[in-house]
Amino acid sequence: MSEKRIRNNRRKRQQELKRKGAILLFSILPVFIIGMIFFSFSAKASASSKDACYKYYTSILIQDGDSLWSLAEKNQDEHFPSKQAYIEEIKRTNNLSDDILISGQYLIIPYYSSEFR
Repeated sequence: MSEKRIRNNRRKRQQELKRKGAILLFSILPVFIIGMIFFSFSAKASASSKDACYKYYTSILIQDGDSLWSLAEKNQDEHFPSKQAYIEEIKRTNNLSDDILISGQYLIIPYYSSEFR
């Protein structure tokens, strides 16, 4: 008799826990969905307010007197932290081991544009 009572109490507790879990789930779920909708709209609004910049590469012909530093002076912008960082990227992109440029040589240089191509 006592074993039956224990089993019945255990079953009732499990059913009550399931009921409370379902109530909790259905009360939190709408709040979560509304929050997701709100944050997705606010994220889209903040993303569209900033100008998007895209990174591109172009090939240039080296002229007499050109150096990596002069190329950085002409082409480096605020997307690179420094002229040295811009020079390092040019060297990495073109597999240059030193700073020597040869007239007539083509180099690939990076640049940023707000226009998507």
